[in-house]
Amino acid sequence: MMRRRGMSVGLGVMVWGILSLSVAIAPATADPVTFQFTGEVFSVDSRLGGSTGFTNGNSFIGSYTFDPTALDTNPATTSGVYRSLTNWTVQVGAHTATFVSLPPVNAISVANDLFFTPTNILDVYGVHAVATGMVVNGLAVADFDLTLQDNSHTAFNSDALPATPPSLNSFANRTLRLRFLTMNGGLAHVQANVASLTAVPVPAAVLLFGTGLTALISLGAGSRRRKQIRVA
Repeated sequence: MMRRRGMSVGLGVMVWGILSLSVAIAPATADPVTFQFTGEVFSVDSRLGGSTGFTNGNSFIGSYTFDPTALDTNPATTSGVYRSLTNWTVQVGAHTATFVSLPPVNAISVANDLFFTPTNILDVYGVHAVATGMVVNGLAVADFDLTLQDNSHTAFNSDALPATPPSLNSFANRTLRLRFLTMNGGLAHVQANVASLTAVPVPAAVLLFGTGLTALISLGAGSRRRKQIRVA
């Protein structure tokens, strides 16, 4: 009986040691963050309308995923550019567009006290990404924009990348836009207001894994303390 108990304690100590070591040497990385948005179309280029295209009132919904630890690639102190997008998708009416991985172009931008004129200083949050998969009336989708503009420049305190969705109440102008390439090399737009911008909750499985890992570490630590008491 004593031998089995000793083996159990030894196993607990070994598990605790392995888990403790893995926690100690694991790099500090953050999980990707996903924001989802909704809106309603209010402007449609005539070339994108009709029975096979868009109409005012269409739903404009989607999401984008990014690395919240991404570094600012813009040296300016009032405007940050974070090339951290890893995925996005958008659906407008019955049409769906998806993400094209193009890091030099795809980015989240954050402007704090961006100076245009003495009477035009802005805070701006923007998401821009190259798009594919949507063809409307023979025109192929080119890219996607989400833009939040605060004319009072009080929405942000810095140009740091927000890890939580900016409050829409802080922005007077809130726009979603898809652009399409036209036959003559121009662009046609469909635009929507931004009705909501929210974070997608972390999956329950991830939370359960974290809870289980903590429990295993605690179990191993408790076993080691009991062994030390018996030795003493």
